[in-house]
Amino acid sequence: MKMSLSSFVIIVLSVVVVIFGIFFALQSSEITDVFDDIPLPFGSDLNVVIEPESSIVGTVFAIRADLPKKETQDFTMRIDSEEGSDFVVLYDDGEHFDFEAGDGIYKGFFDSSGKSLGEYEVFSDSQESVGEFKLYEPGCELVRGNPSEDKINFVILPSGYDNYGDFKKDAEDILSGSKS
Repeated sequence: MKMSLSSFVIIVLSVVVVIFGIFFALQSSEITDVFDDIPLPFGSDLNVVIEPESSIVGTVFAIRADLPKKETQDFTMRIDSEEGSDFVVLYDDGEHFDFEAGDGIYKGFFDSSGKSLGEYEVFSDSQESVGEFKLYEPGCELVRGNPSEDKINFVILPSGYDNYGDFKKDAEDILSGSKS
């Protein structure tokens, strides 16, 4: 089998490109390994969950942060509202409902007793906003009926609603018989 010069050149260049590609891939993975050892500020890998997302004054909010690259067993988060700032310490010691010590899952609690109604924003130590929750006024609202009646026949409690308007509409539909 006879090979032309152009075919030979294409094969040689292809082999050279493959070899350089493999070399580059190996070098870039070594560089990535070096960067993985450098501690990153919160926010880059920080995942925060606040439960519940909203509630009445007096609720204890659980704040969970997943941050696998932090080497200390605790860190502090700032919670801002219109009345000022509060601080919550989150722990990764296995003793604060954070599963196991050193697993990168941190947990802390914010007691809203005595706090004002409104929006609260949670910040990491790098000043990045990582979550929010809301305190609202407790109470019941009469959706249908006469407020002067002495009895309550039943109460509809919301579950899984993102906003009060959707819940109220569904409650009105249930009471009118248009939704079962």
